[in-house]
Amino acid sequence: MPAVAKHILKPPYSQEAERLEISIAEADELFGEIRVENSFVDAEGNVLAIKAEVELNVSLETSAGNLINKARDTPDPTTSA
Repeated sequence: MPAVAKHILKPPYSQEAERLEISIAEADELFGEIRVENSFVDAEGNVLAIKAEVELNVSLETSAGNLINKARDTPDPTTSA
């Protein structure tokens, strides 16, 4: 999903981590922003941070056992249970 790293939020206390505010365009209006710790590790073990005002691609990942077939496993909302 396309997203934008909006702001870098400095922690109120020095022992807390810096946070990154991310705006997700495809999300519902009230849920379009998330905040995560701005600390990531690359393949070589380097600790990195994302810059503000850059475009991101946010993805969701899970194992196959956590998925359902919507056509088969979702109840029909037009019928009562």
